[in-house]
Amino acid sequence: MKIKRLFSLFVLCLICSDMAWGQFVASEKVIAESPDAASVYLYTPAIVEGFDGRFVVAVDYGGPGSALMGEPRSDFGDYKSGNQIRVYLSDDRGGTWRETEARIPMMHEILFRAGKSLYMIGHSGRLLITRSDDNGETWSTPAVLCANPRWHQSCCSVDIHNGM
Repeated sequence: MKIKRLFSLFVLCLICSDMAWGQFVASEKVIAESPDAASVYLYTPAIVEGFDGRFVVAVDYGGPGSALMGEPRSDFGDYKSGNQIRVYLSDDRGGTWRETEARIPMMHEILFRAGKSLYMIGHSGRLLITRSDDNGETWSTPAVLCANPRWHQSCCSVDIHNGM
């Protein structure tokens, strides 16, 4: 329950801090929930404003019970069963959310926009990147950015230079 509340509070704070124009009235929303809070943990929530006002949230599922999440899962994770990222979308400024079919085999992700696409960087022992060309609905197979040495990261910022 604590993890779910902390995640929804984190997303609420991010949404409120980014909505200076006053078109959004904040309220707490549960976006993602563990299927088994004792063994499947939610990590590293990431949020980005996509195109046309859509909010895109990614959540890393891991823990000793992450095999419950099905495939694909990362080859390297917080536990031997690996991690999996799931993606959630809101088209009404955070009023309602829906889970996409995306299942991304990596962990510790960050979301960002560049050009006409959304990107997600994370890792699975290797530094990985995936791209969405349809505003977060689907994601490419992760590509390796750096294979050696074994990579580890957590949330971080992405600097965009000259719009790229």
